[in-house]
Amino acid sequence: MTRLAGVPKDAAAWTALRESGATHALVHEGSYLNDDGERVAAWLRLNGARGVFADGGDLLFQLR
Repeated sequence: MTRLAGVPKDAAAWTALRESGATHALVHEGSYLNDDGERVAAWLRLNGARGVFADGGDLLFQLR
């Protein structure tokens, strides 16, 4: 899962996430340094993930 390490930036990371069989992604924005948590959430949205729940900085996204 090296392609999923760090803040994702490219199509290869999205492909790896989709091919993993995951249906949802949970982002704990407060667990990241700087604004990396927000960047991960934005990347998920950009690739079509849909936010289904938010509680503070904890965000749940539906991938499929």
